[in-house]
Amino acid sequence: MSHLQSYSNIPTISINATSSNNVTISLGNKDFIGCRGDSNLGWAIADKHSEEITERIRDYSNVVITACLGGGIGTGAIEVVARCAKSLGIKAIAVIGIPMNFEVERHKKALSQLKEIVDITDRTILFDMNKLEDIGGGPFKLESVLFATDEILCEAMIRINDVLDGPFFSTFTERIYSVSFAASDDMRVASLKAMKSALFAADPNYGKIVISVKNELSEPEKTLIRDTVCGKTGIVPDLITTGEGDVHEIMFFIPISYRSLLS
Repeated sequence: MSHLQSYSNIPTISINATSSNNVTISLGNKDFIGCRGDSNLGWAIADKHSEEITERIRDYSNVVITACLGGGIGTGAIEVVARCAKSLGIKAIAVIGIPMNFEVERHKKALSQLKEIVDITDRTILFDMNKLEDIGGGPFKLESVLFATDEILCEAMIRINDVLDGPFFSTFTERIYSVSFAASDDMRVASLKAMKSALFAADPNYGKIVISVKNELSEPEKTLIRDTVCGKTGIVPDLITTGEGDVHEIMFFIPISYRSLLS
């Protein structure tokens, strides 16, 4: 998330256990080497800084919290930031990454932490890094996966931010969503591709999909997207356009059943 500001003018606060030029709130000192994957330690350290976190977010009506689960400070701090937000009457939206399968312990731990994260936030967007290989048709280098993860999480946060000044919570009516992404001048092709490439296990037939498109659409294009999705799911999606971009970059937010998440 360190380069989110290079994509947009969204105000950002970076929280980390160690100090660097990109960290707004450093939870450790120069001798502290991190939480070593201990989320309880991450929570305890973040909790000690809860007053500072509260003051940093006080002037906002919503906060979007992003981290990859399975580690220490990211997982631990999410609960603290969400609690600070709720104490101010601020809505908390989490954009969460799940580690890859080869990080066996972190991946298992991340999945076990999902219910807690969903329960303490108002909306949760989930992204499984393993799905990048499925969609890409083969293995990626780790550096490519990390870069792609950062890109998609940043893009999801930007799309969410575009809606926050409007009826966000009446548009995103489910508690949990996955994301998918496609770019094409052919809206039908892009829609079908996006529906098949959710970055977390999701059923497009479960509930209303929210679609964000960069670039203004003509009425026939809007109708084509709605008809394509409705023809597959039986549910008319919500469609949001931002009016930015040279091509139709389409992002689907696909709802996830809370019950299926826990099964």
